Parts: sequence; structure tokens; C-alpha cells
Amino acid sequence: MNKKWMVSAALLPVFAGMFFFVSHSAAQGPDQQAETKNVVHGRVVPGDQDKPVTSPVKTIDFPGTNGGKVQLPFQMIEAELSLDERTRAVNSQPSSPPVMSYKIPPKKKDMLQAVMVYRSDMAGGYMLLAPAGWQASATVGANGSFGVTFSDPNNKEQTLNYSDTAGSCQGCAITNIGSYFPDQAKWADEQGFTADLLSFKEWSQAGKSGQDARTASYRTEPEEGYDNKGAVYYQRDSAGYLFRKLEFKLSNKNRTPGDPFDTILDFFKTYHGALVMEENNSPKILQALQKEMDQYMKNKRTDKIEVSIMLRHDLNISKEQFIKTEFSSYQDSITNEKGFGGYSFFAKLTPDEIIEISQWNSVSSLSVPDDVVSVW
Repeated sequence: MNKKWMVSAALLPVFAGMFFFVSHSAAQGPDQQAETKNVVHGRVVPGDQDKPVTSPVKTIDFPGTNGGKVQLPFQMIEAELSLDERTRAVNSQPSSPPVMSYKIPPKKKDMLQAVMVYRSDMAGGYMLLAPAGWQASATVGANGSFGVTFSDPNNKEQTLNYSDTAGSCQGCAITNIGSYFPDQAKWADEQGFTADLLSFKEWSQAGKSGQDARTASYRTEPEEGYDNKGAVYYQRDSAGYLFRKLEFKLSNKNRTPGDPFDTILDFFKTYHGALVMEENNSPKILQALQKEMDQYMKNKRTDKIEVSIMLRHDLNISKEQFIKTEFSSYQDSITNEKGFGGYSFFAKLTPDEIIEISQWNSVSSLSVPDDVVSVW
């Protein structure tokens, strides 16, 4: 089963970033206010302030529930990064759609689209199903939470919102766990976060054990002519807490039988969130660092190279835990534990050590600290 799309932004204290996910009404996606800049060797230069790149619409094949093939529109969109004065190594747009195993009812073919969200600072991305023709806008918040909003071009009030606290705001996750899982309300209160008691018209768990027991679908009482219908998932372990939600806001009027909404929510429940996809062919040692290593070998240097190490976005432990465990043999080499944010730090290493660490599954990429990056 795919793990979460853990972001590499800083893990803030419990109260930091509470405005992102304090309640069901506030959890509509991360902060979208950001100014684009470029940083080259520590100097800020003008950057491109256009909207994120959206790929041309392609197609992606799903197996059909009838044993045949179902082809859906497929597009990739770039998430806006809301990282204030932080730097990132830049990766390019993923190259092609993945091979899918999730089965689509053929009668839903013209009602659905598949959308992959990717980030300029790391390989891979995540994918969701959405209503065909709905427009998408994705963001990564400064506190590390991320999400995407789809809107109906014919009725802007109709939306589909996906959000993931991604281990960043612990208080936000705890509050939402208690709010959307009634049996966890007391636990949330014991942690010091009072659950927002919701009025569910429908609520059901996906299963009785494992991840299914932490996955549920729901529908709240209609408000002002609109239903809120969604699915939620939470994770609670020694590494902390996270909460994911996919929620429709749908008009009560002109609803058609056989709409795509249940299929979209089922996709979420199947993968316990968005489907995470890795770009396995992306080199972990980025170009700027590779050039530095080449010069190092050419000049027969004996000193060490300072590198920025970016951990995988779906790592299930914190940076601090990673350093104490897997990176313990190299702890003395660390020059800046803060690095670029929550899942990044700097260390001085030899080329051989860099190559060894690049082979670790937990590492996403390595580069030099002054690589050309985007700051949001």
C-alpha cells in the first residue's frame, strides 16, 4: 500500500499553522498567498509569477469492472509552494501516467478525469480522480500541509477539496481525528484539543481493522442547498499524527442518477488518501552536486563537500528521528540541521559517502546548498 505524500516543509510546533486544519469548515486547503522568487547562490532575483504549469490533457488507462479497458482524461498540475524564504532543489514534471490497477465502471467513463499533482522540488506526485471538466488548483502550505481544490466551471460553489496535514500541524490533525471519528473524540480531548462535534447524516467505516478502521465516509446535514459528502483517513503512530480528507460540496438541485462522486470517494478509500506515485528514474544526486563532485575528483581534493540532503516526502518518521537512527553514523558531519525545512538538512560528506547515502530508500535527493531553487 502506498504511503502518504509527506512534504519536506518544516514540522512546526503543535500550535503552528492551526489556521489550516482547525475544523471541517477551515480545512479547505493550504495557504495560497505566495510570491515567487528565485535564489541563485543566496541572491534573490526576479522570478516567474505565472500560475503553475498545467500539462496538456493526455489519457490514462484503467481496467474496467467488466474486464475491459476504461480510458480517462489525464492531466498533471504543478502545486504552488508556500515556503517563505526557504530553498528547494528543482525537479522537472513527471514524464508519463502510471499503470493503474483500480477498476472503473465503464458507465462512468465520461464522468471522470484523473489528475496528478506534482511539485517542482521533488520527484513523483500524487493522483486523485475528479469529475470530468472540473478545474484544479493545488498548493503546499508553509506549515507543510498540502491539498488540491477542484471546482465545477458551471457552478463555482460546487467543489471537491483534498487536504493532508502531512505530519506538520499535530494539533490540526488531532482536532480533525476527533471531529470526524466519533470514537476518537474523547482521545482528542485528552490530548488537549476539543473535537468539533459534527452532525452526520451518514457515517460508516471502511472496515474493522488496519487502515480501513481509520478510514470513513460521511455526509453531513445539508446547509443552504448544499451537501457535504466525503471520506477521511487518519494515521496515529510514534512518528505523530496526520489527517487526510476528500470532501465534495454539492448542490441539492439537478443531481443526476449514476453520478461519479461515489467512485471518486471509493478511490480515496482504496488508497487511504491520494495515490502516491514515485518517479523512480529521477537521479538523486542533482546536477549542481554532480558537477561539484566531478571537480572534486578532477582536482584530487581531500576535503569534504557540503551537501543538502532531502528526505523522501512519504517518510514516516521525523527528520530528527532519521538523524538519530539511520543517519547516526554521520551525525558529526551535520553542519545545519534546519536545512531547507522539516525534511532537509546539510552535512559535509566525501563523494563516496554521498554516493552511498544516495542509494538509501529514505533519501529523495542531494544537492549543494546554493543550488538554483524556487522560493515561495
